[in-house]
Amino acid sequence: MVREKIFTALFAVFMALAIGLGTLYYIEHAERMELQTKYETLKGAFEDLEEKHSKLLSDIENYLNSFEKVIIPIYNETGVLIGYREIFVPTKEINLENFTLPSVSGLIKVKVIIQYAPDNYSVYEVYVIEGSDALAATLEVAEVDYNIGQYGAFVNGINGVYSDWSENGTWWSFWYWDLKSNSWTLAEIGPSSYKLKDGDVIAWVYTKGWPPEDTPKYTP
Repeated sequence: MVREKIFTALFAVFMALAIGLGTLYYIEHAERMELQTKYETLKGAFEDLEEKHSKLLSDIENYLNSFEKVIIPIYNETGVLIGYREIFVPTKEINLENFTLPSVSGLIKVKVIIQYAPDNYSVYEVYVIEGSDALAATLEVAEVDYNIGQYGAFVNGINGVYSDWSENGTWWSFWYWDLKSNSWTLAEIGPSSYKLKDGDVIAWVYTKGWPPEDTPKYTP
């Protein structure tokens, strides 16, 4: 009889412990699942933030890499050309979450050809500010020796090749591609007076005599 009471008491203690441990396990399991859910949520948020951060860095890098050298003409208060200045401008725009990094409006692309001889010329594509002049575009791709006088700029030499009209009749002739006639035309105005439009093609040809012996060999 006593043994049965002891057994019953022990069984009751065992059941109480089992129920207690089971309840504790359930509580801990529920807390662990809640923590796991919170962890997964935080992990997803972190991965999303990391992806946005990587995209932001990539966008900013692309924006910084879009900066191009642009030469702009400088005029005095009376509108007379006094020189040229080099600046760097962004050619792309990026939209961030709360603000926009803009590109420079009014940028256009033009081609500049520099021909030293009929079989020796280089072709460049550059950005310029719309309404800028042909000499500004040329200064972006070449070392140009020029003088500014009463009638604008006169080019003496390009990339170390100088005109010498008095000795041998050589000079740098300035041309533009005429879309109407689909041919090269010798400019009747100086390069600082020739205003550029998007898609314009201009050429410098080192030549001799008048009319010039050589014409641009590049065909747009």
